[in-house]
Amino acid sequence: FTARGADEASARATTTHLVRATSTTAESVFPSPSFPGTEVRVESAVESFDGAEVTGAVVVFDETEFVTCVSGVFGGRSACSLVMNTVGEHVLTVSYVSAGLDAPASSSTFTHVVDAERASYTRLSVQPAEVVVSLAPVVAVEVFANDRTLPRGTVSVYVEAALNCRDAPLDAPVLAGAD
Repeated sequence: FTARGADEASARATTTHLVRATSTTAESVFPSPSFPGTEVRVESAVESFDGAEVTGAVVVFDETEFVTCVSGVFGGRSACSLVMNTVGEHVLTVSYVSAGLDAPASSSTFTHVVDAERASYTRLSVQPAEVVVSLAPVVAVEVFANDRTLPRGTVSVYVEAALNCRDAPLDAPVLAGAD
């Protein structure tokens, strides 16, 4: 602050503001395609280019129906669900909203399809993720439909042509491993 006279004053101050650049990516959209009126889960990742932890929220916006979902970012990850009712292609945008020094970043928009046709999905997971000779792997199978109904049928899991697995109806858990 500098005084130049009784009625005149001027001030000069310097401040530094650090803005952290970030990247936002939609990693998973499930189910895809979806059925009208069902929840669609969008999982995303937010990373800062300097490796620092980011805080804030992710907003998923459907440009077709103008619906959104919002979720906080925890450990660089975020997930929220939205419901789309209109059959056809939906343009979705995932945007990061900063709670601190991070600059907002949006992923590229992507297209999600809402289809009136019923579809079923199978998700397979193996534990442990890496082969350990002393441990028999456990295979878990989830089967579900995009219209929230339970698909009917049988799931068979074959491991390197060995029949260590059993056939099971879809309403029973399927676990595979060495007997």
